[in-house]
Amino acid sequence: MLRERLTESIGDSGQIEVVGYADTEQQAIESLMKVDCDAIVLDLRLQEGNGFNVLKMLRDTPASRRTIIVFTNYSLPQFRERSMELGANYFLDKGRESDRVREILEELATAERRTDD
Repeated sequence: MLRERLTESIGDSGQIEVVGYADTEQQAIESLMKVDCDAIVLDLRLQEGNGFNVLKMLRDTPASRRTIIVFTNYSLPQFRERSMELGANYFLDKGRESDRVREILEELATAERRTDD
């Protein structure tokens, strides 16, 4: 339900296109190897596997220059620290910072448009 609301909110901005989502670690890794995107919103808890392994894959992929937003209910300091060590650019708590995801993505889209001009 949260994914649907977030996807709708992001898509409604008119600046950002949602190009996919995954429920499992394997789906996420396979999709991210195929899809060209500028940003990734990643939960640490997946139906199968976990977001830390997805972060490791992204870190170990040389062409991966994507902004990574970890968006999770597991906002413990050790999870934040590990996420940042593995290459996350942002670490947001779902319960308190859900509006920040859209704000960050809009800032990135605006910066990208300026670069293109």
